[in-house]
Amino acid sequence: MASWEVLDFFRGRKLNDALLMKMKIVLLTVHAVINDAEEKQITNPAVKEWLDELKDAVYDAEDLLDEMATEVLKSQMEAESKIPINQVWNLISASFNPFNKKIESRVKEIIERLQVFANQKDVLGLKSGGEIKTQQRRHTTSLVDEDGIYGREDDKEKILELLLSDDASHRDLNVITIVGMGGVGKTTLAQLLYNNRKVAGYFDLKAWVWVSQEFDVFKITKTILESFTCKTCGLDDPTLLQVELREILMRKKFLLVLDDIWNEDYCSWDLLRGALRYGASGSKIIATMRSKKVSSIMHPIHTHHLELLSYEDSWLLFAKHAFSNEDTCAHPTLKAIGEKIVEKCNGLPLAAKTIGGLLKSETDTKDWNQVLNSEIWDFPNNGILPALRLSYHYLPAHLKPCFAYCSLFHKNYEFDKETLVRLWIAEGFVQQPKAEERIEVVGNGYFTDLLSRSLFQQSGGNESRFIMHELINGLAKFVSGEFSFSLEDENQQKISRKTRHMSYFRGKYDASRKFRLLYETKRLRTFLPLNLPPHNDRCYLSTQIIFDLVPMLRCLRVLSLSHYKITELSDSIGNLRKLAYLDLSYTGLRNLPDSTCNLYNLQTLLLSNCCSLSELPANMGKLINLRHLDISQTNVKEMPTQIGRLGSLQTLSTFVVGKHSGARIKELGVLRNLWRKLSILSLQNVVLTMDAHEANLEGKEHLDALALEWSDDTDDSQNERVVLENLKPHSKLKELSIKFYGGTRFPDWLGDPSFSNLLALCLSDCKYCLSLPPLGQLPSLEKLYIVGANSVKKVGLEFYGHGSSSCKPFGSLKTLVFEKMMEWEEWFISASDGKEFPSLQELYIVRCPKLIGRLPSHLPCLTRLEITECEKLVASLPVVPAIRYMWLSKCDEMVIDQRSDDAELTLQSSFMHMPTHSSFTCPSDGDPVGLKHLSDLETLCISSLSHVKVFPPRLHKLQIEGLGAPESLPEGMMCRNTCLVHLTISNCPSLVSFPMGCGGLLTTLKVLYIHNCRKLELPLSEEMIQPQYSSLETLKIERSCDSLRCFPLGFFTKLIHLHIEKCRHLEFLSVLEGLHHGGLTALEAFYILKCPEFRSFPRGGLPTPNLRWFGVYYCKKLKSLPNQMHTLLTSLQSFEIFDCPQLLSFPEGGLPSSLSELSIWSCNKLMTCRTEWGLQRLASLKHFSISEGCEGDWGVESFLEELQLPSTLTSLRIYNFGNLKSIDKGLRHLTSLKKLKLFNCPELRSLPEVEALPPSLSFLNIQECPLINLAKIAQVPFVKIDDQLIG
Repeated sequence: MASWEVLDFFRGRKLNDALLMKMKIVLLTVHAVINDAEEKQITNPAVKEWLDELKDAVYDAEDLLDEMATEVLKSQMEAESKIPINQVWNLISASFNPFNKKIESRVKEIIERLQVFANQKDVLGLKSGGEIKTQQRRHTTSLVDEDGIYGREDDKEKILELLLSDDASHRDLNVITIVGMGGVGKTTLAQLLYNNRKVAGYFDLKAWVWVSQEFDVFKITKTILESFTCKTCGLDDPTLLQVELREILMRKKFLLVLDDIWNEDYCSWDLLRGALRYGASGSKIIATMRSKKVSSIMHPIHTHHLELLSYEDSWLLFAKHAFSNEDTCAHPTLKAIGEKIVEKCNGLPLAAKTIGGLLKSETDTKDWNQVLNSEIWDFPNNGILPALRLSYHYLPAHLKPCFAYCSLFHKNYEFDKETLVRLWIAEGFVQQPKAEERIEVVGNGYFTDLLSRSLFQQSGGNESRFIMHELINGLAKFVSGEFSFSLEDENQQKISRKTRHMSYFRGKYDASRKFRLLYETKRLRTFLPLNLPPHNDRCYLSTQIIFDLVPMLRCLRVLSLSHYKITELSDSIGNLRKLAYLDLSYTGLRNLPDSTCNLYNLQTLLLSNCCSLSELPANMGKLINLRHLDISQTNVKEMPTQIGRLGSLQTLSTFVVGKHSGARIKELGVLRNLWRKLSILSLQNVVLTMDAHEANLEGKEHLDALALEWSDDTDDSQNERVVLENLKPHSKLKELSIKFYGGTRFPDWLGDPSFSNLLALCLSDCKYCLSLPPLGQLPSLEKLYIVGANSVKKVGLEFYGHGSSSCKPFGSLKTLVFEKMMEWEEWFISASDGKEFPSLQELYIVRCPKLIGRLPSHLPCLTRLEITECEKLVASLPVVPAIRYMWLSKCDEMVIDQRSDDAELTLQSSFMHMPTHSSFTCPSDGDPVGLKHLSDLETLCISSLSHVKVFPPRLHKLQIEGLGAPESLPEGMMCRNTCLVHLTISNCPSLVSFPMGCGGLLTTLKVLYIHNCRKLELPLSEEMIQPQYSSLETLKIERSCDSLRCFPLGFFTKLIHLHIEKCRHLEFLSVLEGLHHGGLTALEAFYILKCPEFRSFPRGGLPTPNLRWFGVYYCKKLKSLPNQMHTLLTSLQSFEIFDCPQLLSFPEGGLPSSLSELSIWSCNKLMTCRTEWGLQRLASLKHFSISEGCEGDWGVESFLEELQLPSTLTSLRIYNFGNLKSIDKGLRHLTSLKKLKLFNCPELRSLPEVEALPPSLSFLNIQECPLINLAKIAQVPFVKIDDQLIG
């Protein structure tokens, strides 16, 4: 506050700088009693009101001081411009005389407000002092055991016995629940069990899923699937999602932990468990919850009630964190006080751990006694435990605002460490560092301090992601009070005028109504959306927010509009002079307004993945405080010429060298403080090679990763060689990528052993280089990618760098990729002992059509080998004892060799892929690669059966694709296999039959996919069908089985998912006699598509009481739906009918009342009897879509009123009604309707009057309806017209 800049501001404008000193004195006076006030506010409402009003005044004082500091910056920028200095001061004098008077008046007003608080402190009985002093830490090591668990051994053993037991229950799903109060350690106990070594060896699959209060079955199922597979799932169809999960779990013994369940709805749990009951015997689910009622609906085999810790165990836990594993006897006084503190923790682990973390840096008994004797222990709980209140109360003053700020995060919300630290800095919470220390380092120290006090905890295995325990999150919300606000839905009615920080969850469509309360909070500092949309999809934000609301928030420090589909910003963005953090990543911005350059306080500007952004403002050099600029994955063509003036930059994602204008590469030279990663693009535009030297990459020692990229063609190979020579980075670099380099050889520094920290190197599309650099000399290199080196014909001794280094070539290399090397002919193997790559785990050789041989002979650590499109390669495969995955494709001469030192090649393999055009040297028994000896092989993808007589005995999943001549699978091929559960046969045009004998191939199958096998005949005779398909749960037939006319559905009694598509001659389905009384109870999803001859369902209907998803698509000859749908399909939730033009009516009795989603498209004969549909009886219907069809079938002019839609409807979509004139009637009674979409209704002219629209309607989407009168949509909060959001 008393900085020379602010004082200069006062003096330069002839203001009374004594006012600043008076403000400082008053602030110090009230600050002296802050700690006492924070303690007393819990029981004294007057103190709480005093404290809140004081904080509000201090916020206003900060805003005023920041405004003055910004004026100083503005004056500095103007003084440095080309305007003569006397003109600058004349302009300032003319412009700021009124401003000067206003500033002085506001300072006086602030002082008067603060003086009132100072006068009131004595009346309220507030005393000075009480703040814990920062003490010197006792000696500790850097290794802190945060997993110390005490008093849970008996709990663990009891549950462990159940987990490892196969006979715990005869149920298809064994659930063990752990019930206990918040903070008692339920999650900790579950983690202890989950990571137990015995558990890891007992289960085939494990997954951990945090559930919390929103029990969304689709989201939970998706998360479970992703956790089991460690892969992102892109499926959006609930049926396909459950089918995929079943396939993963099938015949696998799995452990699933569902942590923090609040759901009390049995139906939701039953829906989730439907996809989980297909694992092997012994599979278990551990679920944690607070409520016994929640536990009871899961029908657990055992409920474990977790009790509080004993005093002894609470002491051990407290002592571990308070004394950092030191001998407590060395501090007898502190130990005595600590024992009394532990008594007050009442056996709650979270309390003992948190208070222990609070005191671990304190050695003064006075500080410990303050905690022990604090009145906070006696305060009422009110949802916030006294122990947790203490953990905040005794935080150092500089950490309190940082912790309170985290109230913006919702319970168990994952936050990123780096982002949070940058937000703290932007908000002004991080103190300015001393000397040359970076403020980010100070902020990281704050974060580490809060983490060490157990206020944060790491999320899963991600080192950069963290969460707050629910109770800690509640504490943050409590202490932040009215100053932080979480916007949870648009129906919230009130926001405090004191609110400074606001967060919310993005919606797909965020209308202005959602943010209406913010118009009352013009002093807002934080506008922060939290959640990311699925698959990084973009959301929509009302233009009123961008152009009206945001410009009003002049006090904003943090503004994020990321992941919104916005294309422009208001020019008034430049008026947000206090803005320090601006996130516009993943938006559709085409450019930034020039006024952005007036944001003199801006520290972070994020523009990554703004794919339409092609240029940056020319005056970006004015952003002198900018520290972080991310323009990765944009289309920026060049850097502005003033980029070199950004001397504060710490991270710069990308530097693009301009061709005719823009910044030259040498401007990088003055950016001396760059950290982490830097990509330099368009290096072909470097004309003067010395510019590259002046960029001084060798001096940027804080860079960890560097990418250098030219265009994909070159016209000056010599210039590019010299440029790359001059771009030598510092030797501590960890990652390097060089792409489209046009030189004929690499510089001498590439491969130099002095680059001892280099872990990853990628040389991509360096197509003119004749040889590879000596990369074997890099001692730490773990990943090497060589792609598109089209001029390299030989990989020889130079690759290994023999004689140039004392270390063994490629001693650390784990991944090696050669790809798209079109002229490569020979790979010279250097080591005489055949052990060239002792640590190599993955080897890929892809699209090297001229490569002849050899390959390394012995790769002891190799687990994955892929050789594809290497048609001339004649070589023996290496000895690979650890192999798990092998894929050989289009490498005709590859030889799998039986070496003299190996009686047979035994692969401990879990996946092996041998596609078309591969041939193999076979043992004498005609078994390629010793298939029958691969006793651990579980998954096999194969394209040739010419030598296969028998498959491995434990094979679980088999994929056969692209067979040529064979008409049948070999007899007896599965004689030794009793484990096959998943079979896929695709693209086998000549295949006619399955193998018979040996008990039948299909007996054990649970999943069968048949694709593009037109001649294949399913064994479907009544004499043998039941034993053949007795286990089958999923069946998909696509473009196959042309001989199939009748599908005997009734024989597949365990079928859960059935998909029939493009079966040319299929006419009808049949059901066995006696099954019309619920015999097909397993079937949950049934889809039939594009079967041109399909005419009818079974006469008695579908006896499928558990069918949930049913779809009929493009069946041109179908005339009727299944009978008795309303009584037989009692669980049906979703029903879709697409393009069935001969369909006449719904069955007698109508549709099932359980339906929540209904879609009817292009069924014009069905439309003629729409008054008979009886949709008003569907009391559960929420989503309805209807389409008339193609242009030639248009005829309906009005229909909504005739449909009599139920009032439960929340979403209505109307498509392709070419003659529809009006929808004036039929909407008003839809009192729950939120979304209405109108698509391709070219004659539709009018919408209902405002009073005829349901008041619940919040989103209207109109596309390709050019004649609609838009005057009637003003009252709809959110409107999207032809992809343009105007709401």
